[in-house]
Amino acid sequence: LDAQVDGGELALRGFGMDLDTFDLPAVRGTVKLRTAAVQRWLAQLGLGDAVRGSVAVRVSADGELDAVDADVSLSAQGLSLFGFAVPDLSLTARAEALDDVVLHALTANALGGTLTVTGEGRLSAGDAAVTLSAQGVDPTALPDPLPDPLPALLAGEAAVEVMARGTGLFGPAREASAAARVELDRRRGAVFGLGRTVRLDTTAAWAGDTVTVTLDPLTDLDP
Repeated sequence: LDAQVDGGELALRGFGMDLDTFDLPAVRGTVKLRTAAVQRWLAQLGLGDAVRGSVAVRVSADGELDAVDADVSLSAQGLSLFGFAVPDLSLTARAEALDDVVLHALTANALGGTLTVTGEGRLSAGDAAVTLSAQGVDPTALPDPLPDPLPALLAGEAAVEVMARGTGLFGPAREASAAARVELDRRRGAVFGLGRTVRLDTTAAWAGDTVTVTLDPLTDLDP
């Protein structure tokens, strides 16, 4: 099945439905969506002005409707996400029985650098683990200009590593922890006591209703 949908393309391949079950029907097949103007599809959700660009999505599913296994891939070009320019973005993920979710990779070019996110989780248990890595990003390349003196302090290339993990996030005994490191290679020389290369480490923990944050002193690697 091939169809035109509001300026985009919809394709359905290998679709089948098994009604000979005691539970919900089992389905299988692949859906492909492609549009050069995703904002036209998202306008009905009130996101037409927030998300713009060219997007292609592929979803393959197999299993009973309440426990289907699904593989998802997405690619996008020339995106604008809530004011952020994202020239390229790709995503691959898998969900098993609509419970165990694996984000194999989300990669995007943004803020002059590259961002990569991976993760996994079990929705029924409220467990999740996520890793974010950013290389070569410019903290000053934001849609809205930073107030002085932040541009002089932050202009340069930053490397960011974030690891976060949580268990029982939907229950009263929820626990979560995160660790982050930001290293900035500044374009300008020493200013306001900062050298050309600086680093900041931080950790956070959440248990029940208590949140604890530790911020290591700013380390000047190259005065």
